[in-house]
Amino acid sequence: MAFDLASPMQRLKTVLEGLAIVPPLQVVIGAPLSLPTRVSAYLLLHTPTINDKSGQLLQLSQQYYIGIGYRVSGESEASELALAAVLSAFYVAFYQDRKLAGTVASASLDLSGQRAESAYQDWQGKEHRIAPVIVTVTLQSNP
Repeated sequence: MAFDLASPMQRLKTVLEGLAIVPPLQVVIGAPLSLPTRVSAYLLLHTPTINDKSGQLLQLSQQYYIGIGYRVSGESEASELALAAVLSAFYVAFYQDRKLAGTVASASLDLSGQRAESAYQDWQGKEHRIAPVIVTVTLQSNP
């Protein structure tokens, strides 16, 4: 049986799109060339780790990178406040559905990248503000 990496990613997208914020969050799967000036998000596959549990069970810890941010413009205060609202709403929504609608055995958030990587980043000559969130999920399969 193969691991299903797409379903947790789709569920994370659904959770982000369903946040009770105005305007609704634009979410894409894959790496965007740029972000709009309003807060949006993108999801990427990140680091996997596979453990063989005595030959009877394979356990995959798969990380998903969520970049939540905006392209910097003249409205940085409004954008930063919107970013804070999105992050706050996502944290609550995530912990209300830690098994991502049954697509994973468990899931956790890693926010440590926000300390090191939340700085402004240059993409194709445009400045962006990104708050990285890592979601680590556990998937299991019998070999």
